[in-house]
Amino acid sequence: MEGDLLVNTEINGIKVKSVLQILKETVGARKPSEWAKLADVAESDLVELAREFTSHGKRAVADIHRGVSQHTSGLVDLTGGSAVFYQTQVKLVKV
Repeated sequence: MEGDLLVNTEINGIKVKSVLQILKETVGARKPSEWAKLADVAESDLVELAREFTSHGKRAVADIHRGVSQHTSGLVDLTGGSAVFYQTQVKLVKV
């Protein structure tokens, strides 16, 4: 299967963009120093992580789970009066 990942076009008079195109535009709207400040991390850490992640080319994957997507009954499982909360997990998987 082949296709374009970065799409910014018009179909039947309707402007459409791929999710990757929107992500690219959103990321490009700020400098790395601005993103680092928003995330409350050092810019050098952000740059180092980006270099590490992209050094694997197409063999890198980000697998992220949190909240509703991590548990079939939602963010909170209220069984027997107890609440179970799930923390964000970020995994870098080398394929």
